[in-house]
Amino acid sequence: MDNNKDFLEVFPGLKLDKELMALLNHAKVKKVATRSDKTAIRVYIISDRLIMFKNIKKIEKAITEQLFKGANVSVKIMEQYTLSEQYSLTKFLNIYMDSILAEIKDY
Repeated sequence: MDNNKDFLEVFPGLKLDKELMALLNHAKVKKVATRSDKTAIRVYIISDRLIMFKNIKKIEKAITEQLFKGANVSVKIMEQYTLSEQYSLTKFLNIYMDSILAEIKDY
């Protein structure tokens, strides 16, 4: 049984630009977890489209600023992808390498 929900169903008040909205139309939320002290939220998503790291950061920022304004909360999106067979490792790395490097640099 698939209990995943549309991203915008889980975060209905979230306002994003058209590009981010289009990406999230392909994303489902698998789970939302919080730390016991409520200072951190992890949103586990699955998508059939790659979402570049810079866009993940924009979405995290929008959730934090719009839905948790004034609260001491950090939001982290943990993504998983189910990509079609068209993505060979070489093609994947050609498309996504800059995003991988940005994510490594961010940590």
